[in-house]
Amino acid sequence: MYPTCEQEVLLAQHCAQARFVWNLAVEQLGYRHHRQALPNYVVQSQQLTEARAVFEWLRAGSQTVQQQALRDFFQAMANWWGGTHRRPNWRKRGRREGFRIVGPQVEKTSTTIAGRYDLIQIEDLQVASMVRSARGTVDQPGRNVAQKAGLNRSIVNAAWTAFATRLEDKAAGR
Repeated sequence: MYPTCEQEVLLAQHCAQARFVWNLAVEQLGYRHHRQALPNYVVQSQQLTEARAVFEWLRAGSQTVQQQALRDFFQAMANWWGGTHRRPNWRKRGRREGFRIVGPQVEKTSTTIAGRYDLIQIEDLQVASMVRSARGTVDQPGRNVAQKAGLNRSIVNAAWTAFATRLEDKAAGR
């Protein structure tokens, strides 16, 4: 089974949000002091709930996916403490996510722009509406369906939504 263009956009957003939650949990490993315990799953779940209340883009995502990212992190920690795996690390876009993630330059470009400019504006492109399928049926597929599918792939591959989300994260309020 292959996802439609709309589904691919949603899956990419779910993966980005799960990666964000995972990376925050990894980051907390570095902030704790030598004798301070790592926050447990319950504490981090409460922190996730607080973050979802503050960040619209996180709240718009699946809470189940984000909670599972925390469960996966704690399983990875248990494996590390048990000596069977390496210490959990930062997750990068496109790795260990189960399907192809588009836009490998999103992180680099959004970091550069956030660091370089004081005023940043992004056009509200309504990407989900733009990648809707062309109308038609199997018997009468409509006109230019193949071209529309190609356009949809190009839009998804440009990773506009992922770029806008990461830029808003890095340059909040600008």
